[in-house]
Parts: sequence; structure tokens; C-alpha cells
Amino acid sequence: MKTYTLKTTVNGHSTVQKLNPAQAVKIQAQAGAQYELIDETGAVLTPVRDGNHLKWLLPDGSEPIVWIESYGEQVLMPVASSGEMATPVAQT
Repeated sequence: MKTYTLKTTVNGHSTVQKLNPAQAVKIQAQAGAQYELIDETGAVLTPVRDGNHLKWLLPDGSEPIVWIESYGEQVLMPVASSGEMATPVAQT
């Protein structure tokens, strides 16, 4: 079974959490936090916006692996200079 790593960076300090895709994780967005979901090959997965929420879906698109609830806060996904989405950053 695949495993995923959720990397959360706040003020330059990173934490990682190993995830099992069979158990979806819901977390509340932290102001200024950057989130990356990395698969076992090291690829950084692209999240999907759902209103004020941010989620990463299983590869078949069926269910979220991680769901970041912003509780009314704006979750921004800035565009990188290459035109691709950059790491999501939560703002208050």
C-alpha cells in the first residue's frame, strides 16, 4: 500500500507526518503555513481547491487523502514563475 508524507512548514520549521491513504486526514489551516503532500516516489502532488478548503485526492480522484479546512480563512495557491502552481500557503 502506498504511503504519503504531509510536510508542513511554518516560519521556516518543517514537520512531516506519514499518512496511510486509507485514512483521510483533516487539519485546520495554520496562518502562514505551507503544505506539501509527497508520494513514496518523492513527487509533490498538486492539491485541489474546494471553496475555502484545500484537498489532495487519491490518484483515481475518488477520495481526499488530506483535507485542509481553512474555517473561513483564505487559502492561497500562488503561481510560480514557471506558470505552475506553487506550494499552498494559508493566510489569515
